[in-house]
Amino acid sequence: MSHVVPASTPERCAQFCEINSGCTRSSWLSNKKRCTLSGPLPAGALNVEGKLSKPNRIFSNRLSACNTEKGLINTQLDQCNAVKTNVNIIQAQLDNCEHRSSLAQRQSEEQLRLCEQQNLAAQQQLTEQLTSCQAQNEKDKQQAALGLSQQKEQHLQQLQKVTEELSECKAQQLQCQRDSTAQLTACNERISNEKKESDAQLAACQKELAPRTPIPAHLTECPTHDSNRIIFNEREAIFACTKALPRPHKELAVGRWANTIAD
Repeated sequence: MSHVVPASTPERCAQFCEINSGCTRSSWLSNKKRCTLSGPLPAGALNVEGKLSKPNRIFSNRLSACNTEKGLINTQLDQCNAVKTNVNIIQAQLDNCEHRSSLAQRQSEEQLRLCEQQNLAAQQQLTEQLTSCQAQNEKDKQQAALGLSQQKEQHLQQLQKVTEELSECKAQQLQCQRDSTAQLTACNERISNEKKESDAQLAACQKELAPRTPIPAHLTECPTHDSNRIIFNEREAIFACTKALPRPHKELAVGRWANTIAD
């Protein structure tokens, strides 16, 4: 049970606890200038006169000094508690910071692990792509080399074919030249033979006409035709004599006979 009495100082509050039996504790409220007495106090009015014996006054002085020191200690304790509170706040902030730092570190480690996994997967994918690209490049090289070899073979075949065709063409041209030369030789030989034959026939005709040349033109007859026909001139006689000759021989003979008669 507690009682509140007015007290101007903490010492006065302590005296009230001393002079009242059953008081076990006193606390002074400085802001209200009041004293709270605690303990099994007697019922009725409290002794607030403050009259003490000499020993009690000595004890009261000591008690006042102790209370004063206690107040200082309480003040220091309050300061320490405030500091402790600040320390606790700082410790809580530090713990929170450590927690956040630990959480951030775990998140960073997790992100690093994921990043390493992604990098490893990307590296494997790039390695596979590089391997595939190298294989495809090698395959393309082989195909290109094969295609080049095939094209080279085709070109060689075409060149060989063209060379053979050229050789055949040259052979045909040479054969044509030989045939032309042979035909020309045969033609020249035939012309020469025909010329010889024409010359022989011309000579025969001239021989036949030679005895009759002095005969007057109106009495000349062709010895190879009807003797009853009268030849009026020498030209008609020449044509009549060469009538039986082949055309080339006839033209040649007529020309020569005409030249002979003109001479």
